[in-house]
Amino acid sequence: KHHRDIVKRFGRFPHRNEILGRMSTMEELDYLLSDNAFKG
Repeated sequence: KHHRDIVKRFGRFPHRNEILGRMSTMEELDYLLSDNAFKG
């Protein structure tokens, strides 16, 4: 469910942006720095 919610919210997995050479949005960066971010 957590994975589905991430994709629904962002349209992608923000934690993969750096490795894929994508720029993160401010919303994604806020999420990635939060305690709710996917860490696996």
